[in-house]
Amino acid sequence: AEAPKAGEVTWASVSAIFNTRCMPCHSAASSRGGLNLTSYDLVSQSRVITSGNAKNRILIGSVRSGRMPQGRTPLSDNELRTLEAWINGGLKP
Repeated sequence: AEAPKAGEVTWASVSAIFNTRCMPCHSAASSRGGLNLTSYDLVSQSRVITSGNAKNRILIGSVRSGRMPQGRTPLSDNELRTLEAWINGGLKP
């Protein structure tokens, strides 16, 4: 599959990844580490993401290192590239 491009990825694609890969640990009910990935507002204002700079924040580093998702199958290359493109593209709603 062709890699997603920065600016082309929207919250809908990213939230689908979060919903299937990061829940229930980072939901409203749990929010482990103080991180709730259930809404655009919560994610875009989070300390783990810096708009325009995927390589310099906690989220991508945790996923790339294999620490997250903890105890679950790692994200695919396409899922990771989608997250990075969304962040680098400015967190498009």
